[in-house]
Amino acid sequence: MHDHLIHLGFSERVALANASAELARHRTTLREQAALLRQSGRNSEQRTGVIADLRALKEVDTSALAVILHLDREVRAQFKQPMRIQGAPANLLSLARLSSLADVLCWEDAATH
Repeated sequence: MHDHLIHLGFSERVALANASAELARHRTTLREQAALLRQSGRNSEQRTGVIADLRALKEVDTSALAVILHLDREVRAQFKQPMRIQGAPANLLSLARLSSLADVLCWEDAATH
């Protein structure tokens, strides 16, 4: 159970053309939420969950996987736990399997094997 949940809603398309902007948007959200937790006197590592909501994501390439990996690394460093990924489209899961990354990330509601 998490006391605080950070929700990262992804765009409909994450590909080379917009991957940097998508990453920057989510990194800003993570920084702002961590700052709010510090201001409230709570440790950002305590019972804070981060969910990447990919339900809107329809068009992806390997850039989308790179954005997710980068965000997961930041979440693990900041909050000491993996980012939970929900609603991943089949094509992204296929890329993760082909890249041997399916077991590295925390996929929810998806068959990764």
